[in-house]
Order: sequence, then structure tokens, then C-alpha cells
Amino acid sequence: MKIRVANAAILYERVSTDEQARDAYGLESQDRGCRNHCQDRQWEVRETFRDSGVSAWADVERPEFLRMMRYLREHRDVNLVFYDYSRFGRKTLPALKAFEELDRLGV
Repeated sequence: MKIRVANAAILYERVSTDEQARDAYGLESQDRGCRNHCQDRQWEVRETFRDSGVSAWADVERPEFLRMMRYLREHRDVNLVFYDYSRFGRKTLPALKAFEELDRLGV
């Protein structure tokens, strides 16, 4: 069986507070780290999804996260890159469900 290796990526970046926006988890820091990771692997960044000021703890919709999931359902030939697990999600069960769907999609 031949394993397909995607040479493209999408980025997901999120900050939940103004304080985070200024520290190491700021959008600029996340973007730089994610892009460096992609560059090291020679992956083309196709799209960036950013949720600014949206907590991953609260039961609120993260608009860019939802848009990213819709994108991934239609574009499976990419790698998903995010700075840190806490940027993807804080609640274990919803995050695991999202990872389960991504796995089914082959992302």
C-alpha cells in the first residue's frame, strides 16, 4: 500500500484573551512557528484560519474553526498545522471528536 504524503498545509491559530495576543501564544508568534514548520517540510501554506478572542473552554462556536472543518471536508489533501494543542481545543471530548473526523477524512 502506498502512503500519500500531502505537500500542502492549512494553519489554525487562536487566541482567547488580549493577554495571549501579546505573549508567546499571540497570533503572530503562532503564525511564524507554523509557517517555519511548513517551510522545514517544504509544505505550501494554502489557507490560514484564525479565531481571535475566542475561548476553547467556553461552549461558544469558533467561527474560523468551523470554517476550517468545512474546508477540510472538501480539501483532504493537506496537512493541518497548529502551534500547540491548547490552540486547537481545550475540552478533551470535542477535540477528540474533531481529531476522529480528521482521521476519517485522511487529514
